[in-house]
Amino acid sequence: MKEYYTVKEISKRLEISVQATYGRIKQTEQTLKTLNLDFKETLNLDFKVKKGNKSLYSWYFVELLEAKDIKETLKTLNQDFKDFKPTLKQENIEETDEKRRTQNKTDKTNKGAHKEDSQTALEALQEQLKEKDKQIQMLSEMLKQEQELVKNSQVLLLQAQQKIEQLEYKETQETEQGTESEQRKKDSFIFRIFKRKK
Repeated sequence: MKEYYTVKEISKRLEISVQATYGRIKQTEQTLKTLNLDFKETLNLDFKVKKGNKSLYSWYFVELLEAKDIKETLKTLNQDFKDFKPTLKQENIEETDEKRRTQNKTDKTNKGAHKEDSQTALEALQEQLKEKDKQIQMLSEMLKQEQELVKNSQVLLLQAQQKIEQLEYKETQETEQGTESEQRKKDSFIFRIFKRKK
């Protein structure tokens, strides 16, 4: 059985013209509005749906259209609905409880999955942190070595400068001594020459 029917399909089923079908639909809708029925809200929610520019009618609305005395049929349905309502409420409660339990399970599963994802991410971050600590330690050691090399280079440079200064001083001393020695030689040569002349 189909859930929804077009007006053409209903007219074929009722064996009346399309125009007469529209008339009966209108009359049935008005009857539904005027009667005080417990299930009217439920019925009105989905007996008619729009699909594009066409109206489709539910199978139970078609059943009402087929009924000879619609008011009597509706009253019977209303009584059946009243009798069935507690069962329907219980089913709704059970369905709601089941949905809640399912949702709780889903939430717990999602929380568990989220917790696992968080744990995995945390472990990955901790691993990266350890790796960064190792890199920092290695760079720190390299920096110490570089500082030691610079210190040693400065000491060697200072020693070289001191040696250069010592050599320059020694050379200056030797030059001065050499000059004094030459002067003495000259002086002594001149002195000897003058001495002979006397």
